[in-house]
Amino acid sequence: SCLNIAVAMSRLGALTGFVGGIANDMFGAMIADHLAASGVSLRYVRRSDDETTLAFVRFVGNEPHYAFYDETTAARLWTYRPDSIPFPAIEALHVGSTTLINEPVASEYLALFKAAKGRTTLSFDPNCRPTLTRDKAAYTARMAEFAKTADIVRMSDMDFDFLFGGNAFDARAEEMLAGGAALVIVTRGADGVIAWHRTAGRVEVAAPAVKVVDTIGAGDTFQG
Repeated sequence: SCLNIAVAMSRLGALTGFVGGIANDMFGAMIADHLAASGVSLRYVRRSDDETTLAFVRFVGNEPHYAFYDETTAARLWTYRPDSIPFPAIEALHVGSTTLINEPVASEYLALFKAAKGRTTLSFDPNCRPTLTRDKAAYTARMAEFAKTADIVRMSDMDFDFLFGGNAFDARAEEMLAGGAALVIVTRGADGVIAWHRTAGRVEVAAPAVKVVDTIGAGDTFQG
């Protein structure tokens, strides 16, 4: 997720970098080469001899279903080193997806996020993966911590339903704004996007009618 966003933003002309762990194995080399070819800086990447996370996807109807193999991987074992990133020199920091689900890396990214609070713009997308989430109560509490720290919160309607149940978007968005967020966005596929801004209020944008070929990475591209 974060890697896709970094690539998308770099291809749009923004200076971007990736923060996290990448393995030294063949898959890790492919990931690093892909980032470098897209102009994404690897300055804040930690390379290691741990394995690369593997992900598989199968479509059921129009919905992708994922399987992840993520134990003892370079991404899962990444650690944040305080003061290793010059936050005032960075315009925005984004976190999200599977690295926020399991320990120890979830707490490492939360520490990074909190260290950056007030020093740069913070963006958060839970990008929930229910099949990976073993302790939903702990996960939901952690997502609340990220949302409380973030300036921008973006999630899909499916993320919203997993975290909160139902579609009471307005009430939850107002809670997040009151908690400190400046902008809350919920993407709803063919039903379009709703955004709530601290000063501009509520905005709803319809989605253009298109023939859907593949939805993988759609949310990441939107975020980028």
